[in-house]
Formats: sequence, C-alpha cells, structure tokens
Amino acid sequence: MTRRSLTPPGPPTAKQAGTGEAPKDAGLEYHYPPPHSLEAEAAVLGGLLLDEGAMDRVAGLVEARSFYCYDHHLVFQAIEEVLSRGQAPDMVTAAAVLEEREQLEEAGGHAYLAHLANITPTTANIEHYAEVVRGRAHLRRAMALAEDFRSRAGSCNPDELRGLLDRHRQGLEELEAEAVPHLEDPGALAVGDLLDTRPPVRRWLVEGFLPLGVVGVLAAGGGTGKSMLLLQLAIGVATGGPFLGLDVGEQGGVLVLAAEDDRAELHRRFKAILDQLKRDGEWTPQEEELVRRRLFLASWVGFDNRLVAEVDGRVVATGRHREIARLIEDLPVEVNLLVLDPASRFRSG
Repeated sequence: MTRRSLTPPGPPTAKQAGTGEAPKDAGLEYHYPPPHSLEAEAAVLGGLLLDEGAMDRVAGLVEARSFYCYDHHLVFQAIEEVLSRGQAPDMVTAAAVLEEREQLEEAGGHAYLAHLANITPTTANIEHYAEVVRGRAHLRRAMALAEDFRSRAGSCNPDELRGLLDRHRQGLEELEAEAVPHLEDPGALAVGDLLDTRPPVRRWLVEGFLPLGVVGVLAAGGGTGKSMLLLQLAIGVATGGPFLGLDVGEQGGVLVLAAEDDRAELHRRFKAILDQLKRDGEWTPQEEELVRRRLFLASWVGFDNRLVAEVDGRVVATGRHREIARLIEDLPVEVNLLVLDPASRFRSG
C-alpha cells in the first residue's frame, strides 16, 4: 500500500522550530537535521481537525512548541484558539483564526490545511503519534541544552563554572521531569481499596495465553521450532487469525527482530508457513493484505544486539533499546507485538 506524501500541493517551505521551544525564539543552528517526525506531527494535526474531542487525548502530551515544523506550530496554536472560543476545529475555523493573525499563508494556506485533514482518516492512533512528537521534542531540547552549555563553557572563566553548571543542571532536571516517566503514586495501596472496586479488565493479545502489553518468554531447547512458532504468532496477531486454536484478542502491527536468522532464512520460513496455510485452505486475500501492511521482519545477524552490558561493575543500557524504539515509531502501523528472537542474543550479544 502506497502511503500518501506529506508534501503539500504547493508552498510553503517548512521552517524548523529546532529546539522544541517557540520557533522564532529558538536561535539555535543545527548542522544536521535534529530529531523530528513530520509524519507524526501531521497525523496529530489531522486528527485534531477531524475530531474536536481529540484535543482531550493529546493535551497532556504535546503543545505548540513540541512541533518541529513551524507551519505545524502555527496550525496547532490556531486549533487551540478555535477550541478556546467554544468552536469545533476544522479546516474552516482553523483557517479563519490563521487569517485573523495574518498567518494563513505562512502556515501553508487552505491547501495545506486540507492536506492535513485528508491524510488522517481516523484518530484511533493519535495518542501514539503525539507520543512520537513529544519524544522528538524532548530530544531537541536536550540537544539545545548541550549546545548552549558548549557555547557558554567556551567563553566563561573558571570562576563562573559553578554558576554555569547550576544553570544547566536546572534545565536538565526540568527536562527529566517532563521526559522520564515517574511513578504517579509510589505509596502503598490499602487492600480495602481493592476490595471496594472492580479490577480493570485484562486485555489479551492471544485470549487466555498472552496478555497485551506484557513481556513473555517462549522457552524450549534448541532446534525445537521456537522461531517457526513465533512467526506463526506474528502472522496471527497481524491478521487476527487464530494461534494454536486460540483467538487473537487485539490484532495489530508486528515487528520481528531476528538475531540468528538472516534475511534468506526468514524468507524461507515465512514462505513455508504461508504455503502450508494456503494448502490447508486457511488463507484468504484479506489476510494476505493485512500481513503486507502490518507484519515487518528484520534480520540483525552479526550485530551486537545486547540491550544491557556491564561497565565498571554496573549493568547499564547499551542504547540498543532506543534503536528498537525508534524503529517501532517509524513504522506506519501501531505495533502490538515485538518479537526478539532469540532472547539470548539480546541479553548476551
């Protein structure tokens, strides 16, 4: 399936916000593109133009300064103004506000507003896209703090170092408070409170077998077919079809990262499973279309795939998990299942 381009039918040229702060006040020059996702930004704005209730779902995640593209910064501010007037945001009301502010052409004009609305058919994943926008904005702010520290350190004298460190320590603490998840309530919960309320309904990836959003381990001896079974699980989640006779609860995107099988072996195994399903009459054109859109395979054979490593007697994250997170964020679907095969390669390399 071809994805529609985010390039509008004509001008404008996007003006970068750069640091994640208000774009015109940023004043920071990058020598390479800073972290951003124009696709995610456009998806958030398109969702806001599509559903007036969508702002409630993203209000705690993004704000105008979160947008890297200046055009998107202006459109978000216009949507906020429309809502503050008690109106529903859409192409017409947003354009009216931008026109009042003499920013309509600067934001891309009517054509670009229509483009934003048309590329977003649903708001189902708007929180996910807002998380992507928020995460990239935090990275840009971290880069801005680092650049500011480097610039000031180069021109200050040793007596001013403590003040410089204090200044940037505060900035880093503020960024950490926003960017790093913290426990909402680290205190103990009284059992009486549990007895008086209903527990939340468990969400299943595979009914009665694998809950959604938890880490699971498939353990068995070597050569027993674990990788083939995981590929069957991946196909089931992508299509919504059964897995080992069990119903798939919440179908969606799947990413399989293979650290022992190269691309040719992944190709052979995947094709063998599909050929068997076709012979058994258990494969439909609709399922094939879902697999094409939702299932992604990657071979990381030959790389150091450790998620953690021991450094100076301490166990530290290697950064590989951030690469996986970025890969998931860049996929065109929301991922419900991530497969790391085998787990030992991601633990010890």
